[in-house]
Amino acid sequence: MSYKKIKFIPASEYTEKVEPAPSNAASMIPDWYRKTPRFINGDKGYSDFLKLHKDLYNSNSADINLTLKNCQPFIDAFTSGYMLKLPAALMVWKDPDGNPRIKWSTKVDPLDSQDNRVLGEFETPAGCHEQFFRWQNMWAVQTPSGYSSLFTHPLNRFDLPFVTLSAVIDTDLHPNAVVVPFFIRKDFEGVIEEGTPIAQVIPFKRDNWDSSIEKTNNSGIFAEGIVKSSFIQAYKKKFWTKKIYR
Repeated sequence: MSYKKIKFIPASEYTEKVEPAPSNAASMIPDWYRKTPRFINGDKGYSDFLKLHKDLYNSNSADINLTLKNCQPFIDAFTSGYMLKLPAALMVWKDPDGNPRIKWSTKVDPLDSQDNRVLGEFETPAGCHEQFFRWQNMWAVQTPSGYSSLFTHPLNRFDLPFVTLSAVIDTDLHPNAVVVPFFIRKDFEGVIEEGTPIAQVIPFKRDNWDSSIEKTNNSGIFAEGIVKSSFIQAYKKKFWTKKIYR
């Protein structure tokens, strides 16, 4: 099997030797997800599935009680693409006026602050300080001809104490590292550790698209029948295609 190749190119020898390199998103699944059981009533293996149904039947429950850990689309969001990582630990606190202050100890600045006037009418993300910053990412991203990349907040990572904005970059043509704007959450004071994922990079092929609104063909009825033919993980068994990012 052949693979498309994405390259991460360090801006300097310092970056190459000191700063954490990007890695595939699958290697950075958060602990809270790993600790989540597959079933609401405990982390039972699929060999116990019949017993689970018996327990639910005896308790007059009609729900299988699956958690999001069984949701393949949710998992795919976690594991798609690659992660840019914070190159140095950050100390974050609020000054007497409630404004965010950030300190780090490295020679190379991992971020900078920006004049909010450049945002125009952009609305600050809910729960965040109005002051915005930029991650000074030092890894250029290079994709094959015809492929762009989505830079976005790590998907489904609402536990992170910041919100990274999204952008699409034609990384087959743009030669430089991409600086990514972000906001700090108001409810956070503390340390953001080195290696924390700060942006997810998902390469995709550029295509031109047309759209149309069609009449129903009742396909949903047939799809529901296919889904109902499996007790568990019907989407994964019937429709899902494995994605690989190495």
